[in-house]
Amino acid sequence: MDTRDKKTRGKLVKLAREVVRDVNASRDPVLEIPSRSLGNVTFDEKRSIIELGDQKQQRQLFNVGHARKFMQTFLVAAADFKIVKQTHQDGFTIMGQTQPAEDREQTTWIGQDMMFMDQGDNSTIVRVDLMKLYVVDHTTKTYHVLDLPIDLSTLVPPEMQPMLAMMQFEVTVTPTEEHKQVGEWNTRRYDMEMTSQMFSMKATMWVTQVVGYDPQAFNSMYVHLNSLQPGMADAVKEMSKIDGLVVEQQGVMTMMGNDVGTSEKTISIDTADAPAGTYDPPAGYTEKPFDFMARMQR
Repeated sequence: MDTRDKKTRGKLVKLAREVVRDVNASRDPVLEIPSRSLGNVTFDEKRSIIELGDQKQQRQLFNVGHARKFMQTFLVAAADFKIVKQTHQDGFTIMGQTQPAEDREQTTWIGQDMMFMDQGDNSTIVRVDLMKLYVVDHTTKTYHVLDLPIDLSTLVPPEMQPMLAMMQFEVTVTPTEEHKQVGEWNTRRYDMEMTSQMFSMKATMWVTQVVGYDPQAFNSMYVHLNSLQPGMADAVKEMSKIDGLVVEQQGVMTMMGNDVGTSEKTISIDTADAPAGTYDPPAGYTEKPFDFMARMQR
């Protein structure tokens, strides 16, 4: 365990002891945490990043409106979430280039201030505790390390800056009162529309409440996970309206007159301790400088 891990564990132990102390003294346990509400989020247009402000919020165990999130905080600290999804994208041809249909199983681990997403030949690791983002390439057994928050303007050559502006999104997320059963989960429907100068997308998302899962904490890390995709900052901010975990999604993406169907469906949601090394680059892999333009061409 490195110094930062020891420091993080120390903070969690201190927090738990304070709650136990309050309970033993017949006091209402109170947690004070950074607010992840939209009112505490600012978008830095110059650096194209989303930042959390200094606002704090309290969660009280014996407050009916706070009890669920109070317990979620401790459940997330106690174990990691493992989410397995099946994703699909239709094949398409654009400008003479054919992309075949793709089906993939995606595994995501979510821990305290840490997140891992397996994307087949690539993996992405968010370490908010270290303020680092790791981009892992399993085909070449290499990885890149970037400091958080990521400033895209420092990674893109000046001549390509106008392309970043073209890739900015306008996103709208609309909750509905429609519900349905998806597997073992009761879900609520959310509609999303995303448009840019390069493509548009409409999607229907089915969202569930999962005990111990904190959507605000997840959205905070999801900002970093997608910060290498130009134009995603506003999208992530708008998607923070989604109160829960998306367990099923169907969408249609339109690019240059082509409609491409996409879908994802959750297979399982489990709580467990992540295998050792999940939130670190694999042993034996070599660190390489990050090349944004090479990534965009893949």
